[in-house]
Amino acid sequence: MVVNRSFLRVEGGESPRKNGWVGWLRRWWMSLTSSSVIAMVSLYPLSLPEQVREVPFYDKWGHFLMYGMLTLIIFWEHGGKVRLLLLPILLGGLLEVLQATCTTTRSGEWADFLADGVGVGVGALLGWILPHLLEKRRTIR
Repeated sequence: MVVNRSFLRVEGGESPRKNGWVGWLRRWWMSLTSSSVIAMVSLYPLSLPEQVREVPFYDKWGHFLMYGMLTLIIFWEHGGKVRLLLLPILLGGLLEVLQATCTTTRSGEWADFLADGVGVGVGALLGWILPHLLEKRRTIR
């Protein structure tokens, strides 16, 4: 079964390889934007409202959701290439190391890295399942 993911890609013009870095940016813009937001949220000191801090494991839920969404974006943006799952895992590890070594308001934690990994796994699973469900839904109509 061929799954159509073209609704998430920027169409038009020549192939990204012929356009150099502009084509590369056009192919990766959603992933790069999401990664940049995650990096800023991870490294910038944030003051969260009391209601958020009262949620059990709010920090772990945040890691899970951010990396799950990033993985889902990467999966859809690049046709479900499993080898690309390494990118959000590497980003999570790098940001945990940077939090531990380069910030005074954040700390790197193995539990955060584990939450990142679980988010990547769930995001990949959704990235694989959802297009197939959408394709089935389109063929039923």
